[in-house]
Amino acid sequence: MALDLTDLAEALRDVSAGIAGLKSRSIGLSQALPKTPALEVVPLRGRIRIEAGGAGLSRLRTASFDVAIYVPLSPNLETDERALRPLLEAYLNAFEAGDATLGGLVEQARATEYEFGVARRGERDYRYASLLVIAGDLDEEGA
Repeated sequence: MALDLTDLAEALRDVSAGIAGLKSRSIGLSQALPKTPALEVVPLRGRIRIEAGGAGLSRLRTASFDVAIYVPLSPNLETDERALRPLLEAYLNAFEAGDATLGGLVEQARATEYEFGVARRGERDYRYASLLVIAGDLDEEGA
């Protein structure tokens, strides 16, 4: 199955449609985040694995995406964490409750890890929570 990165990124962005509190949703890195909390879906990398099979060679494809939620960095990181955690949990819950094939685009999509960090866009600093999602022809180990 061929992977359409734009369709996959849109499907991952659309998972956030019912999450209250997100003020903007985009695909790709934004130069600035005019409205926060903001969600970005960024394609990271792809993988092609070739396996021999009964009818010849098969190509198994996977792609990974960073789904990140940003809030303005405040002087108190605890405040930022209290704003980010429920949004990350809401996204993860919506993702896990949804269609693992992302509407038939892939065999399966899985959230595999998350992290928190600080990023700078333009002249502003943000605290973020990001979720790594792998989608495609997944094996037992996740990719």
